[in-house]
Amino acid sequence: MKIVVIGAGVIGSAAAYALARAGAQVVVCEARYPGAGASGESYAWVNANRKSPYDYFALNLAGLRAHDTWHRELAEDAGPLRQWLWRTGHYEWSTGTGHAQVLTDKLARMAGWGYPADVLDRREALRREPALRLAPDVGHVVSYPQESICVPEAMIATLLRAAEGMGAQVRAPAEVVGAEPRGTGARAHLADGSAIDADVIVGCAGRWTDRVAATAGSRVPMAPADAAGQPAIGLLAYTRPRALYPTRLLTTSRLNVRPRPDGGLVLHALDLDRGIDPNRPASTTGPEARELLRRLDEVLVLPGPERIDRMQIGRRAIPADGRTVAGFVGDGRWLYAIATHSGVTLAPVLAEHCAAEVVAGNTVDQLAPFRPDRFADWNGLPETPRALVPGDQ
Repeated sequence: MKIVVIGAGVIGSAAAYALARAGAQVVVCEARYPGAGASGESYAWVNANRKSPYDYFALNLAGLRAHDTWHRELAEDAGPLRQWLWRTGHYEWSTGTGHAQVLTDKLARMAGWGYPADVLDRREALRREPALRLAPDVGHVVSYPQESICVPEAMIATLLRAAEGMGAQVRAPAEVVGAEPRGTGARAHLADGSAIDADVIVGCAGRWTDRVAATAGSRVPMAPADAAGQPAIGLLAYTRPRALYPTRLLTTSRLNVRPRPDGGLVLHALDLDRGIDPNRPASTTGPEARELLRRLDEVLVLPGPERIDRMQIGRRAIPADGRTVAGFVGDGRWLYAIATHSGVTLAPVLAEHCAAEVVAGNTVDQLAPFRPDRFADWNGLPETPRALVPGDQ
């Protein structure tokens, strides 16, 4: 079976690896370069604790487990440049009455769903992470020990190399501008005028997924990402490299903090995303940067003034109703689409499910709530849900 994969982000590279491993002849077409889309603009947090309802939580939990398996098989003995998964764990604590209730409710939900979450008293949390700055009224910190940081660049490179080792071709730049059924298979048309015939096309095109689906006469609408205030817009700040602290992901109602491989930090605040204009570059000394540094000082005991070296405005790949998409598009079985806001977490499991459905012809029941045919009568309502800020809102 010959398969064309459109896109070489974390989803596309994972699909290429899983399909090649299943015995398919794979050609990956990437319009720019691997990781050029949302994968290179991601906070890259592998988790399931914020995911609901249960079917989405269960899919993300399967993603965590698949990450562990793939990393063990492909990266742990292959050298440091292929280590894409940092099993750091994650700490969360409340910084407001609203967030305290959100956290209490979430702990109860995680306990009911069997998701590991430990409550650490103040002393134990500070023993493990001495750099934390905990307000006097913070009595405990919640630890999610199985959550991880992903290094998307390392993951993409490792998976594409592994796929190539099984005969896959990676073509970049190679922009797919159209797709159509052809006989019992499909044809992908490229911007350079060439075409590739295949049995199935697997679209992993992120926020451009609707364009791919449209070539099949179908719709997989994605949240717009072209103006300020849209849920798909997010701002990340990267601090200068220095001694690596903390050693885990940190979350409060006002700030998310993630260590980076080079010794810097990634900062994100959901409430600040609302004011970000993707058409206006964010300044490392502008109001958003200054506010993020103020909040960082609330979370960590800094040995000296911190500095932001880079601001990144990201455009998330979010299906219009906020729910993951995975399955065949339109009539027939020639075009398969995968699109999700949780790409970093879900890439391995969605890729495995894709290979099972496309190559083996087996229907994966876990994907039933996420089929693209739910958009057949889509009228644009309701609006794409925005990620909730855990606080007093």
